[in-house]
Amino acid sequence: MGDGDWVMVRRPTEKDLWEPSLIQTDPSKPLEVRFKGPAKHWTDAIPIGNGRLGAMVWGGVQSETLNLNDDTLWTGIPGNYTNPDAPTALSEVRKLVDDGKYAEATTEAVKLSGNPSGEVYDEPQPLRFGLGMIYQTAWSAYTNCAIASMSLSNYILKALQAILKLFIAGDIETVKRMSFRLYPRNLPVMMKVYQLLGDIKLEFDDSHAAYSEETYWRVLDLDTATTKVRYSIGDVEFTREHFASNPDQVIVTKISGSKSGSLSFMVSLDSKLHHHSRVNDINQILIEGSCPGSRIPPKANENDDPKGIQFSAILHLQISDEVGAIHVLDDRKLKVEGSDWAVMLLVASSSFDGPFIKPLDSKRNPTSECLNTLNSIKNLSFDGLYARHLDDYQNLFHRVSLQLSKSSKSFRENRPFQMKERLSSATDQYLESTRDEMVATSERVKSFQDDEDPSLVELLFQYGRYLLISCSRPGTQVANLQGIWNKDIEPPWE
Repeated sequence: MGDGDWVMVRRPTEKDLWEPSLIQTDPSKPLEVRFKGPAKHWTDAIPIGNGRLGAMVWGGVQSETLNLNDDTLWTGIPGNYTNPDAPTALSEVRKLVDDGKYAEATTEAVKLSGNPSGEVYDEPQPLRFGLGMIYQTAWSAYTNCAIASMSLSNYILKALQAILKLFIAGDIETVKRMSFRLYPRNLPVMMKVYQLLGDIKLEFDDSHAAYSEETYWRVLDLDTATTKVRYSIGDVEFTREHFASNPDQVIVTKISGSKSGSLSFMVSLDSKLHHHSRVNDINQILIEGSCPGSRIPPKANENDDPKGIQFSAILHLQISDEVGAIHVLDDRKLKVEGSDWAVMLLVASSSFDGPFIKPLDSKRNPTSECLNTLNSIKNLSFDGLYARHLDDYQNLFHRVSLQLSKSSKSFRENRPFQMKERLSSATDQYLESTRDEMVATSERVKSFQDDEDPSLVELLFQYGRYLLISCSRPGTQVANLQGIWNKDIEPPWE
């Protein structure tokens, strides 16, 4: 066969490309992110998600919050984000790259983004408008930035003073540059922002404040995409299990006590967005609300504020048969008393109907969609929902495995003598741990600079894969900066 001859190669089938296997995790180093206590900050909470719906599990004992997100909830309405100058800028960038002028190409590439907010502003002309334009420019910057929770009082005053001095001195060109920098076009506050959906709030009785801290564990199992919280009060162990199912589009929570009739709590739904909630049935809570139609709602005439994306969520509550009762409180809360266990199903939907349809024109009914989803799954058992979730998730997660050390025993025996001497108790405990003797991941992170535990690197690698699977699936929105998880109506990114 000559060098120029073609060789026909059969197109590989999907089975040839990958074949999921039942990966057996080394029990001495399970893929778990472990915490010894409830989260004190949002960044310490555990993220779960099914690509579209997400939740952050804090693991509070006497009171618990699950922050909820839906990947279609954003401020604003569809707009024209096309930059008409982009083709010209792109041509120039390509030319500079071809000429090897990479620094100049980088500078020129800024013009490709144009005005990302989709809002159109004319460049300010201080000469034409005089002091009125300068004050308007400064005021626009101040009001817009204030809404973005930026501390700009001193900045605005100093900038305004400098502009006035320059204007009086006749330095118009510098005035133009400074006032343009203050103008909203150069501020990202007009960009659309990702919103939160709301919160599931759980309230337990006062006895939970006296839980045994040494029995507390909050664990994210990467192999099953399940979060568990467990702690003991006296001789009763309480367990909470959370997962977000992609095949059934539901966030599932099961709470149980080891002693019959020991479980009592209240549950409600809340949101920072405009909303109203009510008990929809003896065992359902419904919340309906809307996102702002614009990033900065108008103050003069509220009718000018366009209709934003509407959303609904329903929490469906189930308890153990013939043990316990459910009561309605204030038409907004459900109270469980004396149950063995409780299962909560959280479904949510929005009026988002694609990137080019305004919320006002959407034909979708979020509440009706939530009810349809619930009706299709409410007769499934917790074990049935979990099995469907596990099969779906592991079909993706088990595509890749990473092993940087042969085994915990091999790692201990074959590590260098110097490392043996330096190894912290955290890693030794972890390598020899059992279910009753676990080590928090934070302790392993602290000890890594000394022991360079390879299994921690494996855990970090798989945690990244878990997050991507949990925040982005076929048919969902593209993962944003924080995946699908956000607790703010004014997040720190846009």
